[in-house]
Amino acid sequence: MLGWLMESDASREMIAAIWLHDIIYDPKAADNEERSAAQARRDLSGFGIDAVLVADLILGTKHHGPASDQQNILNDLDLSIFGASRTAYRDYAAQIRAEYAHVPVDIYRPNRAHILRHFDERQIYQTLRYAMFEERAHDNLRWEIEMLEAPGPVAG
Repeated sequence: MLGWLMESDASREMIAAIWLHDIIYDPKAADNEERSAAQARRDLSGFGIDAVLVADLILGTKHHGPASDQQNILNDLDLSIFGASRTAYRDYAAQIRAEYAHVPVDIYRPNRAHILRHFDERQIYQTLRYAMFEERAHDNLRWEIEMLEAPGPVAG
């Protein structure tokens, strides 16, 4: 994400939010953003960084909805993989499946497809710099949904 961050958007708070947005990540938990935001508030207090803003940015990555300019930038960076090349996206999809290896395939497939449909049914990117990736993102999402709904092993 840092590699895609434009210098004009690289405030200390944005950089901290990028570094810390997944500091707590447990594929079995539903409160990763809340826990990461709380950790960021603890870690950043006393360093001259607006820890409340960083925590709010982290919390905003939970739903990736349209929001402030800063939040939209962070969300678009977080979802940038959707608009990547098919090869990069295929690798990402395989990594996600590996993260959720504890979930049986008959549960994983329909639930992952449901999540992807949520993104496919809306505009993904909120900033102009990512608008050019919107079509490719939807193509990648539809490809993965098709793979998830196809009989047989999940392609990776």
